[in-house]
Amino acid sequence: MNITYTLLTTFFISFVSAFETYSILNDSSMISWTGTKFTGSHNGLIDILSSEITIKDKQILSAEIIINMESISCTDIKKKSSRDYFVNHLKSDDFFGVKDFPTASLNVIKSKFDKKTDTTTLICNLTIKGITHKVEFPIDLSFENNIATASGT
Repeated sequence: MNITYTLLTTFFISFVSAFETYSILNDSSMISWTGTKFTGSHNGLIDILSSEITIKDKQILSAEIIINMESISCTDIKKKSSRDYFVNHLKSDDFFGVKDFPTASLNVIKSKFDKKTDTTTLICNLTIKGITHKVEFPIDLSFENNIATASGT
């Protein structure tokens, strides 16, 4: 079965030091996911465990975001018993193997800013279940009063 997951992230990043090191404000940030298959889709949320983001001249130089896979939830299945069954299935070795791999990580290795489109593209290593793949995606990045806001799919 071919299943595709889409992560929508909205991070609010707070200023930590003069060296332009930031961390994600977990209470006001989220990772939402959508999993699709031939017969439909499901969606939910996953919590961020920790983060460190280095920014210089309003460009992300590097970042490490640790994701708490134990927190994965499903928001579209309303019946509790069905929702719990599905979430337990996601946590099983069939999907994310949360018992052996309780965290995942997103490590930004490079960012590119396109002045023409005013778009930042992140090139990252995404590690889930001990397997790392290079991913690339655009984000909206803005700054105001020592707060950076990033959102991307």
